[in-house]
Amino acid sequence: MLDAVVIGGGPGGYVCAIRIAQLGKRVALVEKEYLGGTCTNWGCIPTKAMLTSAHLYTEIANKSKRLGIEISGLDYDLKKITSHMNRTITMSRKGIEHLLKKNEVDFFNDNAVIKDAKHVLLEQSGEIL
Repeated sequence: MLDAVVIGGGPGGYVCAIRIAQLGKRVALVEKEYLGGTCTNWGCIPTKAMLTSAHLYTEIANKSKRLGIEISGLDYDLKKITSHMNRTITMSRKGIEHLLKKNEVDFFNDNAVIKDAKHVLLEQSGEIL
């Protein structure tokens, strides 16, 4: 029997679920897409990962001559930059998964439908929490 069901695995949802578990309650977290929300998956984290490459490129291009370093053929590989971004996103998600497991939060990757005040339907699996 669950004490709480948290819908949404973004920063508000997963932190809430972990805290409820830390207070000794049995809690489930339901996320329909990816853990971490917009920041982890489409906003802050991927943007910062790509900006790291862009800043390094710009710094090399702009400062090298001033510091007496000649660079020819400076280029970038968008596939490798994107790969770095995707690894960063994956590591963030895995970190959240680890925290959920460590705190014994039941995680369901499904769409939640509130049936009534005490029941949540997991749309894909048909399970009722």
